[in-house]
Amino acid sequence: MSRRLCVSRKWFSLKGDIRFTDEAGEPAYQATGEFAAIRPTWTIIRAGEVVARLRKKPKSWWLTWEVEGEAGVFEVQRKMWSWSRQYTVVGGGLDGARISGNFFDLKFEMRRGSRLLARSAGDLLTLQDRHQVEVLDGNELFVVIAMLVLLLDRAQDTAFLAVN
Repeated sequence: MSRRLCVSRKWFSLKGDIRFTDEAGEPAYQATGEFAAIRPTWTIIRAGEVVARLRKKPKSWWLTWEVEGEAGVFEVQRKMWSWSRQYTVVGGGLDGARISGNFFDLKFEMRRGSRLLARSAGDLLTLQDRHQVEVLDGNELFVVIAMLVLLLDRAQDTAFLAVN
């Protein structure tokens, strides 16, 4: 059975607050970040309980997020030198799962082997970064973590391009 989530992030939020709502518009998850230049930490909350923590791995060759929580302990690593965003899960119950996006960062798919776990589509030209996510198979929390990594990575790249 599939479930749909809507992910939204305000573009000009300093602290960082990303909300995941269900089909009825009810809160499902909330991700909150700490303002830290060296090692940002994000916390994912469901129903008032912390269910996962993500930390950016310092001094790594690849962009890597360390994850711990209900979904286990694992890393999400970005493949460098690619025209689109490509990520791999290392460790944990979904070891080897891949997350891939299209060139414009509006569509993503999450797969483990030939199994499609989730897919998402972003809204174009809005004041919020919004994605509709369809969780098809597997761990919903993993999909939330993956979408959070994608949004944070994209926001970092956008900020880097704006400064340079």
